[in-house]
Amino acid sequence: MAGRTQGNGIDHDYYGGALPGGVADSCAALSSERNHYYYRPGELIVAREDLDRVTAQLGGAGLQGEQVDELDDLLLVRVDADDPLHRIPNLVSTLRDLDQGAVPRVGPNHLHQGSTHIQLKMTASAPQTTAQALGIDPHLPVEQGSAVKVGLLDTGFDPRIPELAVSCRGDHEQPELHDGLLGAFSGHGSFAAGVVLGYAPQALVDVRSVFDVETGLVDDFSLAKAMRDLRDVDVLVFSSGGYAYNDRRMMATAQELRLLFQHNPDVVVVAAAGNEGTDRPFFPAAYKRVIAVGAVQPDLARGGWRRTCFTNYGWWVDASAEGLDVVSTFFDWHGQVGPFPVSPQCQGLVQNPAQPEERKFDGRASWSGTSFAAPAVAGRVANLIGQGRTANQAVTEVVWTNDPARRLRNLGALTVPADRP
Repeated sequence: MAGRTQGNGIDHDYYGGALPGGVADSCAALSSERNHYYYRPGELIVAREDLDRVTAQLGGAGLQGEQVDELDDLLLVRVDADDPLHRIPNLVSTLRDLDQGAVPRVGPNHLHQGSTHIQLKMTASAPQTTAQALGIDPHLPVEQGSAVKVGLLDTGFDPRIPELAVSCRGDHEQPELHDGLLGAFSGHGSFAAGVVLGYAPQALVDVRSVFDVETGLVDDFSLAKAMRDLRDVDVLVFSSGGYAYNDRRMMATAQELRLLFQHNPDVVVVAAAGNEGTDRPFFPAAYKRVIAVGAVQPDLARGGWRRTCFTNYGWWVDASAEGLDVVSTFFDWHGQVGPFPVSPQCQGLVQNPAQPEERKFDGRASWSGTSFAAPAVAGRVANLIGQGRTANQAVTEVVWTNDPARRLRNLGALTVPADRP
């Protein structure tokens, strides 16, 4: 993408004026700003039963479709188009407007992005994890056979971090450099896992590496396939998400969530609400059976809590947690980070270095985003389940409150430590 597009409170210039390879923006093909989403160019997700109809329609337009992957009833189809960067949104609209019979189930292979605030405020001057700040021993033994199990779809975890070595399993991560700078999402999974354990120190967290540490992106089909390995967890956490065609859904994760709830009816699914300061539904957070989590910060002027400048909000957000300058586990690493662009909603409200800065991390950092508010809510739910509550009881206690003092307009239930403002 050349330059910046912006509307409805959404900043599209995440990548410094040019999209990474394998990424396309629907706004390059469609004039409707409200229909903005990122997707994989040249790829369609098609229901198996509708493949023949879709293939026939593609052939009528002089295009060829090749099946390259499958996931239960869904197929990933690569389209041989002259200009795939611009064709997919238009193709989907055309295919869904067929006059003959039911509307075929076909859609883009949407992209999810890690919901870290685009301006990273990471510092080595934050010595405590959430667990330590709350007076919880982070080295409590974890009984893997009986511990509450939390699945986290992120970037993996660093097993050299003591708290994570004890309580995490799954995919490993280490610092990744891009042009000599620490990758924008490097350490994201280690940080989010530490947030979960801050509230549920006896949980067993299964961390899976799903999105790219440089761009923070994962496509819908790949994410849905990764969910398969986490069907038996008690709580599942998404720290990523995105906007969808016509604000409807993302086909692959929607199907996999449906199958997940069929397989494990008691599972609790929590997802970040996104960081563009808009009320537009953000998926998978906006699905009905998913707890969507926004971010709040202390209101120093009036007391209490208020919405952060970056968090998404709206009727579809179920809960909110502290999401500004959250402290958690990070690499033990010395090098350069940033600079990172600042979301337009936060201009003048946050500091952003003009040049890369040298930082030394000692296993701790502070970071901002709904990416880290979501695991806080997930950790609270997991902690209650670990204490013997049913999943429904835990969610009711944490999220479904009618206490006006614990609710914020368009941000749902306020879930913050009791000893904070």
